[in-house]
Amino acid sequence: MLKFVFYILALSMANSACSKKSPSEHVKDFHKTEILNTVQSVESSKDSKKDSILPANEKPLLQLFSGFLRLKTDSKPVNVNVVTIYNTHGTVFGNIPLNSIEPSFQGDSAFSIWSYYPDYFIVIFEADSITSDKRYPIRVNNSLKYIEHIEGLTVYENTSEHLQSSFIGTDKANPLRKEPSLSSDLVEESIDYSGLSFELQRIQGDWGFVICNAACEGCPTEVLDFSGWIQILNNGKAIVKIYYAC
Repeated sequence: MLKFVFYILALSMANSACSKKSPSEHVKDFHKTEILNTVQSVESSKDSKKDSILPANEKPLLQLFSGFLRLKTDSKPVNVNVVTIYNTHGTVFGNIPLNSIEPSFQGDSAFSIWSYYPDYFIVIFEADSITSDKRYPIRVNNSLKYIEHIEGLTVYENTSEHLQSSFIGTDKANPLRKEPSLSSDLVEESIDYSGLSFELQRIQGDWGFVICNAACEGCPTEVLDFSGWIQILNNGKAIVKIYYAC
């Protein structure tokens, strides 16, 4: 199974590779897969990289959202068969049917969002928290859309919550430290972070205490207590890799 990695450094992105594992594994109630790049589209959801397709009559949406909206499409309520995405003026932009094998987008436009892998039941939007009329502002095709709240299906998380409900990764530029400080000693000088992922246990400011995810990626056998602090946030934005599936 091909895996992809989503690397977030403020608004900058990079790619990485990891080992192969079964897509059927569940982690903290969600399928977890590594993501290719910031903008996922119908065309790029398999193994290619494409930018968001922006309609000519729409201006780029520059706002930063406060968190993420997950659709728990692998455990949807039995009475819900479709998720509708609305334009700002209330018309229907498109639908995501939930009664088929995969939650694939249906509509007349391109569909580019934060993380879209219907074959892994992964549909995640950049989003703001719920409004007074029970809707979530979301980013689609780099423009503002809305999804109505559906109990048991739509799950909003701020950035810290999103990191804690996923697995995270890092590299030698942001190594594991003994204390939550850039001046702290490293846990180990010669760690190869390329094939590792971590569980986030707690957050202190911009730092997170993590433990190695032995069940998913394995851990270095020469480091017995493979845990410590890494910087996970900068100005409220994640600066670590986010993994959504083993």
